[in-house]
Amino acid sequence: MDKKIQPIDFLKKNLNDIECFKKYYELYKTIEEEKFDAKDYSIGDDVFLEKGTLLHGIKSFNVEKIKGIKKNGFLFVEYFGKEVAQQKYCVCFWVMNDKTSIKEYVNKYSSETIHLQNRITKKYKQIYIPFNYDVRDRQKMFKSINNFIYSINFVRDSKENQFLPSLNKTDDYIGFILRNSFTDKIKEYDIYDGNLSINELSVFLPEWVINKTIKKKIPTQTDHEIAVLYGLPSNIIEGIIVGRLVESNKDSLKSIKTIFPNCYICNIDGKVIL
Repeated sequence: MDKKIQPIDFLKKNLNDIECFKKYYELYKTIEEEKFDAKDYSIGDDVFLEKGTLLHGIKSFNVEKIKGIKKNGFLFVEYFGKEVAQQKYCVCFWVMNDKTSIKEYVNKYSSETIHLQNRITKKYKQIYIPFNYDVRDRQKMFKSINNFIYSINFVRDSKENQFLPSLNKTDDYIGFILRNSFTDKIKEYDIYDGNLSINELSVFLPEWVINKTIKKKIPTQTDHEIAVLYGLPSNIIEGIIVGRLVESNKDSLKSIKTIFPNCYICNIDGKVIL
């Protein structure tokens, strides 16, 4: 693909200038032009995620990948010649529904999730099994579920555990912490939320994806997951979470700090380390 083509022009060319993309791009440009101050953290401080803060994770740290995020932000992968089956022309993030610390967040999501469905309302619910649980804890959680109200659909690794630095694995994953200044506006372009016209979405999303993610016929999304049209620019990044493997590599930490000099770096204990 000719990289001189801007992402918005790529979308216009391929999706017939869909109105929701045009509107979102105006918001994207507003965010891109915003001047954000660096967060006032010192080494050793605990990091807190304010309500509305967004997180995005990547696997397999390497310097070129981090440089690419600095340059391009978080863009839909089709622009780079890749294909996805599900959230086309979107980027996925987790949004904080309440203020929480990094430590609390990582502890909660570093294990398994029980996926439930209400037998009456048909709504879905997730229960997170604490990290380092033993068999008895797991059994207690299952016994505490009211089987007259809920049916258990399945149990699996939490989605956060699969995409963000975790206590459950020694990895080179990276998590990006994004400011909450524009979250309310950004969420208006979340394909999961039902705000966008299904007629427009059906132009670029397969029917099975619309049924699964928008009509919610299959419970795959977490209770704080969003898929945003187009993506977000890199200047909205305020901090970076590193897993144990990256934390122990001084060269990797130095590279990240060089690329993102105004961002703090914290570990999965929630402590600022650089």
